[in-house]
Amino acid sequence: MLQFTKEYQDQNGGFLYAISKKSTQYLKQILRNKGSLKKLPIDLKKLDRTISHTHPHLDEYFADLLFRSCLPDYKMDIDFMEMSVQSQDYDSTCEAYWPNAAVMGIGATLNHKPKSMYLFDEHVKNGKVKDLSCSQIVADQILKRFLPRSVYSVLREVNEIDAAGGAHTQHIGNIIKTAHNVRFMFKREEVYHNNLQNWLPPQWKKTIMDASIVAIIYCLENNIDLLINFKERANTLKLSMEYYLEHCPYQKDTIFEETVKFLRATYRNQSPTFLKATLPISKNKDQLMVLGRVCYALEICWGKEIAKVIMMNFWEVIYQGQAIFKDSMLELKALKTLSIDQSIYSKYGSFQKQTLRLKNIKSLDHSIRDLWIFYTEPTPMFVLGNRPLMYLLNQQNSAYGIIFFNDNFNFRKAIFCGKNVPYKLWKRVVDHLCKEEPEYWHRSFKYNTDIYAPFLINGNPAHGYVPQSQIELKDLVKIIQKLDI
Repeated sequence: MLQFTKEYQDQNGGFLYAISKKSTQYLKQILRNKGSLKKLPIDLKKLDRTISHTHPHLDEYFADLLFRSCLPDYKMDIDFMEMSVQSQDYDSTCEAYWPNAAVMGIGATLNHKPKSMYLFDEHVKNGKVKDLSCSQIVADQILKRFLPRSVYSVLREVNEIDAAGGAHTQHIGNIIKTAHNVRFMFKREEVYHNNLQNWLPPQWKKTIMDASIVAIIYCLENNIDLLINFKERANTLKLSMEYYLEHCPYQKDTIFEETVKFLRATYRNQSPTFLKATLPISKNKDQLMVLGRVCYALEICWGKEIAKVIMMNFWEVIYQGQAIFKDSMLELKALKTLSIDQSIYSKYGSFQKQTLRLKNIKSLDHSIRDLWIFYTEPTPMFVLGNRPLMYLLNQQNSAYGIIFFNDNFNFRKAIFCGKNVPYKLWKRVVDHLCKEEPEYWHRSFKYNTDIYAPFLINGNPAHGYVPQSQIELKDLVKIIQKLDI
């Protein structure tokens, strides 16, 4: 177990900063013992921060951890920032902060690239990404060729998930994505507007990820097998979950018991997760960073008390995600019978439904039914809002439909495609929108193919300069009718 004393915390900026620094020091020790470290070619005197795009992914967190592990101790605890780029041609904030920074996961696609000490970004302008993740680019540029097996195992998992997706729903890479949008409940009051809620700051999220990634590496280094003994791992996770449920501030919520019932049914038995969670490219390799393995590794690496603190953050994200799903389902069931000129208004936003009887394109299940379009203008409370809407679409119209998000809070739009919508129609919709507004929409592709992913995004937290699409619900309806050929 890593030594983490009160004195060490006091000397290194408190709990959050100290956990991150201890994680970095341990990783540096592993890399040094293997001979993987090399001298950085740039004078580090001016380096005073690392920067990731707003709402970092797993690969940016690991990239940052790898980079810091190559720094001298006195530079390991420099600031960590999340940043949105507001102009593709000239961004004054980037010009001010980047010259003294190592930048992760953003910048390569800008027309004018601000000077930075290091730039690690795998993205290219055609909408795809390079074969390498941000973490791999850091490893290639600042580490020697041979890595410790433990570090390589984590890096391979990060690379494959970044390239092909496929992370299990209980993978911490997926949980941290949700955490960016969850407002944590720090104090609960009888009156809702007196509650103390807020999004986690960047360093807090980084600490959670640093501790978890290093815990996996620690177990691999010490020959602690994370892949066997499902029952022991499941029991560790069960105790962690019950500790959260005992101390969380939601016991009086009407949805609490139903949410707890789902969580217990899902997380107590880890056998299905451990058996199904394999890497998307190396099919016979297990995903190491699913929550059951991470929870066990945290206890082995950091001890039970610190593991409790780290896991409470993961459970808060998981609980809120499921509670919002359950609660919003109750409010949105009326969408089935909603007429064209009606809307539902709730704390989760406003919702409408349109139906289209297409002449030439039919559902993939060969049923004769209308194409549904769910339209929503969500509030920030509607976290992972595509999940309940897609569930309703599946249940009420056999997944034959499209979901259109118009997020006026974040100035973004997104369109999701139901699984029974023929690909030829979806492709026509994507091609049409990208042709009409080429600078507005970002299309993704299934791994190693030219097949579009079942979603289309306009705007994201990292690139604030992307203009908001002018497409409205009535426009989307007309486009689909026009493409029914």
